Amino acid sequence: MNISGNGISQLQKYEGLSLKPYRDAGGLWTIGYGHLIKSNESYLMSGVTTEQARKLFIEDIAISVNRVNKYIKVPLKQWEFDALVSWDFNTGKIHKTELTEMINAGAPVETVYRWWISHYLTASGNPSPGLVTRRNDEAKMYAGNVPVGPTGLPVMELLLFSLALYLFTNKKPGKLLPGL
Repeated sequence: MNISGNGISQLQKYEGLSLKPYRDAGGLWTIGYGHLIKSNESYLMSGVTTEQARKLFIEDIAISVNRVNKYIKVPLKQWEFDALVSWDFNTGKIHKTELTEMINAGAPVETVYRWWISHYLTASGNPSPGLVTRRNDEAKMYAGNVPVGPTGLPVMELLLFSLALYLFTNKKPGKLLPGL
């Protein structure tokens, strides 16, 4: 399964775009659409272009898409998948959480929803209003209340973006940005 255009749009809304590095709410260096700068990516500290940010975003989304596909063992509706990809993109914890166990055990949507809105609401141990909003939106999306609105990308660009993400998630592991 792959993330939908709506899922991509929601992720862009939550992450925003920054072409210059900044410290996120947890104090980690971040750039582009929520890309955490790794220790071997010091070259990103000088900034990125919009195209480089999009390529990093594709790589990062692909990681979450692959993890959700690997660790969630039950069939999902598209909006459930999109919500889980957003959650994993932000937390990186789909592989080691009670959320995954509940979903795989067939927990009712209401149970998953209640768990979702009450966990992972802090950054560096401090309550985060932004994370509260995000978790509520993700939980609503998982429950089928799918937000609809502009994607922030022209239609052709969104189609190309989706194709690039599809191609990336369906190849062997490797870097999409070998020259970046």
